[in-house]
Amino acid sequence: EIHERLVGSEMCIRDRIEVIPEIDVPAHSNSALAAYPQLACPVVKDFVGVLPGLGGRNSEIIYCAGNDSVFTFLQDVFDEILELFPSRYIHVGGDEARKTNWEKCPLCQKRMKKQRLANEEDLQGYFMKRISDYLRKKGREVIGWDELTNSSFLPEESIILGWQGMGTAALKAAEKGHRFIMTPARVLY
Repeated sequence: EIHERLVGSEMCIRDRIEVIPEIDVPAHSNSALAAYPQLACPVVKDFVGVLPGLGGRNSEIIYCAGNDSVFTFLQDVFDEILELFPSRYIHVGGDEARKTNWEKCPLCQKRMKKQRLANEEDLQGYFMKRISDYLRKKGREVIGWDELTNSSFLPEESIILGWQGMGTAALKAAEKGHRFIMTPARVLY
C-alpha cells in the first residue's frame, strides 16, 4: 500500500533525483592533459601525470586558454556528456585554476591582447564564458564554483556555488543578479 502511494504520487522519489555532471575546467584536468598534453600551454615541458589528489605540481597544469583546439576538444566532451545526462544543469567547475603557466604562455597572452583582457582572471572569465555560451546554446544551464566571480566576465545566467570561506562569493554573484547555492566548505565539505 505504501509502495502504491509512492509510485502513484506526484512526489515519486524516482522523479526527484537529478544527476548533474561536473566536467571541471580549466583545472582539475590532469587526466585529460596526460592523454592530450598538446591541450596544455606550450610552456609546459614537464610530464603530465595523474596522481591521487591534486597531483603536486601538476595542479599548475591546466587547459591552455589561448589554444582553440582546447575549445573544440571540450565541446566534443560536453556533447557526449549532454547525450548521457538529460539534466538541464551542467557543472563546469572553474575552481582552483592556478594561472602560473598562463602568465608565461604566448598563446594565452596573445588571447588576452586580442580580447582586451586585463589579467589572467579575466582570461579565465573568457574561457568559462565561452564554454558556458556553448552549453547554453545546447539548452543547458551552467553551474560553477565561486572563483567565477573573480572575473568581470561572469558567464550569463550561471548558478554560482559559494564554497570558499562562508560562501561570500556566492553573495557577490547574487548582487550581480546570478542565482547561487551556498556550499561553504567550512560547514559542508
